[in-house]
Amino acid sequence: MGLDGEEIAWLRAGVAGLAGIAWHPVPGISHIVERGLNWLLSAQNADGGWSGGAHLLPSSIEETALALDALAAAWDSLSGRCRGASVQVSNRHRSSISVEGLESAISKGTSRLIEHTRDPNQITPSPIGLYFAKLWYFEKLYPLIFTVGALERVQKQQAE
Repeated sequence: MGLDGEEIAWLRAGVAGLAGIAWHPVPGISHIVERGLNWLLSAQNADGGWSGGAHLLPSSIEETALALDALAAAWDSLSGRCRGASVQVSNRHRSSISVEGLESAISKGTSRLIEHTRDPNQITPSPIGLYFAKLWYFEKLYPLIFTVGALERVQKQQAE
């Protein structure tokens, strides 16, 4: 359940949209992408992970992996247009997102994922969203699936 009593997986929905837009940029919405990235960067917990409660709930492997995947996708998409200390989101829009801030968030998230998935036998799945009749669901493989996807994207991003 969300902090406001609503049963919505805010981070999950937001990062899915952000990653999709990063992979398939839509002209004229760079300010929306920037707001999403800024929110995601500000929602990172002190331990390097993310949760559904932006600093109010403990980080989960699933949400950390999904957030990291979105940041790496955004970095992938934007890195070809990096200029100086900021990321160029479009030809006309100069972003307030610092390259260093994005790199730092990706690094901290990557470290957290590696640390918390070292022993697959110790991974506890977290509820990630809603299913029929408003039942929270989780899946044993989600932490591993989401982690592998995020780390693969980070590895590709760092190789370039």
